[in-house]
Amino acid sequence: MRAVRVAQFGDADVLSVVELPDPQSSPGRVLIDVTHSAVGLVDIIVRRGDIPFPLPFVPGLSVAGHVRAVGADVRGFATGAPVAAFTAPPAFGGYASLVDVPAALAAPLETSAGRVSPETGAALIVNGPTALLGLTTLGAIRQESAVVVTGATGALGSVTAQVARHFGARPLVAAVGSASKREAALAMGYTHALASDDDLVARVRKLTGGRGADIVFDPVGGALRAAGLAMLRPLGRLIAVGHASDQADAAVSPTDLWLGNQAVLGLNVGALAGADPPQFAKAARTTMELAARSELRVEIDRTYALEEVAEAQRRLESRQTKGVVMLRVA
Repeated sequence: MRAVRVAQFGDADVLSVVELPDPQSSPGRVLIDVTHSAVGLVDIIVRRGDIPFPLPFVPGLSVAGHVRAVGADVRGFATGAPVAAFTAPPAFGGYASLVDVPAALAAPLETSAGRVSPETGAALIVNGPTALLGLTTLGAIRQESAVVVTGATGALGSVTAQVARHFGARPLVAAVGSASKREAALAMGYTHALASDDDLVARVRKLTGGRGADIVFDPVGGALRAAGLAMLRPLGRLIAVGHASDQADAAVSPTDLWLGNQAVLGLNVGALAGADPPQFAKAARTTMELAARSELRVEIDRTYALEEVAEAQRRLESRQTKGVVMLRVA
């Protein structure tokens, strides 16, 4: 199979396309001919060596393609059927023409509501379940919940806004890195967009009539996480889904949470997929149903050939993207 390999940590020039042995079908797993692989921030983080990871490795977490073979005891997948899949850490391996994944981490793109494109499937297979599980299972979102999303114009932020709207969140507030991103956030469906250098806590409280946010969905961390804690209402919940900031994380006192009747909940969807595959599988299939009904949409920023992987990652690192950067593998 063709695959992108990282043999040493560094900038995008360390990425190279190589031939590797084909994986084989095995019990409980699905072997997929990959057509598309989404380029994610975590791919860049591990390539740089920011997270220790054994070398060499093939990056990539989010793929779509067609089933080549199914292992023993696997139900619900037919040879040739279109699927999306999460090659969850510590496996990675998505920048390749073949991947072998646990069946629970794959979702059919043929749904009762229609068919989902492979680009959309690859773009949503991680972010969709993250937004759904974060807002529903952890966040207990309901009609007219006040929701604040940090990093709001990124790929995850865009999906989170759509899921929050689906469940009737209002106000739905984008916390963005600069005033120039406000217009982009409003175009994504946020009811309000506030630059994070504003007096964010006071403005969110004003928007909610002094009550505060029901849910703060935070993939950024650092100062924004501290602000998110300060804007929560009693019985409000901060959902920590990442730490993209290079700032020190916020200190959280259990005593302060107790006194304020607040909660901080973490969601690492990769670890969850490994620990509770059925939970992930349910959220992934719901994601694809919503996408088939056009209730979840993704914008593809640019699509690159596998051999252009270095350019694709540089594109994402530039922070100038408007949507998901995609690799066309086949």
